Amino acid sequence: FAMHAPEIVIENKCVDMVCIGEGEETIVEVCERLSERKNCYDIENLWIKKGENIIKNKMKKTLDINKLPIPDYSLFDWERFMRPMGGKIYNTVPIETNRGCPYQCTFCNSPSTLNLFKENTSTAFFRKKTVEMIHKELVSLKNQWKAEYVYITSDTFLILTKKELDELAEMYVKDINLPFWIQTRAETITPFRVKKLKEMGCHRISLGLEHGNQEFRKKLLKKPFDDETIIKASHLIAEAGIPLTVNNIIGFPEETRELVFDTILLNRKLITDTTNCVAFAPFRGTSLHKLCVDKGYIKSDDLRYGSLMTTTFLDIPTFPKEEIQGLTRTFAMYARMPKKLWPDISRAEKFDSEGNKMF
Repeated sequence: FAMHAPEIVIENKCVDMVCIGEGEETIVEVCERLSERKNCYDIENLWIKKGENIIKNKMKKTLDINKLPIPDYSLFDWERFMRPMGGKIYNTVPIETNRGCPYQCTFCNSPSTLNLFKENTSTAFFRKKTVEMIHKELVSLKNQWKAEYVYITSDTFLILTKKELDELAEMYVKDINLPFWIQTRAETITPFRVKKLKEMGCHRISLGLEHGNQEFRKKLLKKPFDDETIIKASHLIAEAGIPLTVNNIIGFPEETRELVFDTILLNRKLITDTTNCVAFAPFRGTSLHKLCVDKGYIKSDDLRYGSLMTTTFLDIPTFPKEEIQGLTRTFAMYARMPKKLWPDISRAEKFDSEGNKMF
């Protein structure tokens, strides 16, 4: 949000400065200046208040993520590493294997960030860590925190060549050997890659479907894979015995109740362990945010839309807020329960006493 709306963030009376780019080097420079009692007015990557004025320094080029130090999490209490996963709580360490994402999904801020850095710094935001760097970081974090689980934060983990995945798998089995979670895309799932993930001890996978109408998905969301791709991916993952979560979003601009049921019907064809559904949030900087503003579904300065867990829904003529809310809470029921129960599930969409009781 700070990258894509610094003019809004800096207006907050509690904010003195905003980092408009990557922060690892910038925060060090700020700390050094402050410790020496010097001002920060000329630090690149910062917008900073000076009296009644705002100094807008230029954005720095992207970092070499393979030269960053291993994160020091010692400021956190040990409870911060406790993460529930699949019904059990693990002592979990996070790791970033790549930064950014090369795909162009219109609801996601990754394409916007790619464009932001390309236009302002002529550098590429999407970067991979080397297997050597991942190994160094994982060994350190595992030993320091007595890790039981690895949470891989990358948007699309399987953007790896065959050689990279081979090397990573060999290293992981030999020196790490902990269960781990990834998220990736349906297009990246192949028999070879699933086999490697199984060998490494992959504990769970999340795939983003988002929408089940193929034309809507390709045209509005810019996710070009066809239905068969994610169906096949779910079957490959199931055959390997790896639990799969499929993520869905409803309440997109131009969506209707009928289109939501296309998403439900496609989910019913997938082999999944869990099925997620959240209401669409128009993130600042995304092309769908611009579309929502242009259509009058939201105001350009509305700050409510910053989280996937938002309880605020778009005011779409084709899809009332109450229906979005009701379908969000019953989505997994429609996707997983027998169709004969659909009339009861429909009643459970209503947030009255009878609907709540049915739910």
